Amino acid sequence: MAVQRIHDANHYTLRPDRLLIEARIHLLIAEEMRRRHPELRRLSNHIFSRAMANYHMAATADESCSSTVRTYVRNASLVEWADLFLRAAYHRIRRRPRRR
Repeated sequence: MAVQRIHDANHYTLRPDRLLIEARIHLLIAEEMRRRHPELRRLSNHIFSRAMANYHMAATADESCSSTVRTYVRNASLVEWADLFLRAAYHRIRRRPRRR
């Protein structure tokens, strides 16, 4: 059993735009991590691909997210680019509601 405490400091738990906010935060974290710590590129790519999946699932245009995605992908190699998009697709499929 798990219990979650809901309070004013929950930044996006009950917000309808939770996915977009979460995506924006994690995209920026991944971008900055990659810039400051290139040796952690695999971890930043993992964070980025999950955030990109959340951004697409939010189905809302956001210039901040779009700009971060463009910059991040522009600096990726072709192999990395393919890996980022395949991982994002995987995360989208995993989060899709299941039909019964």
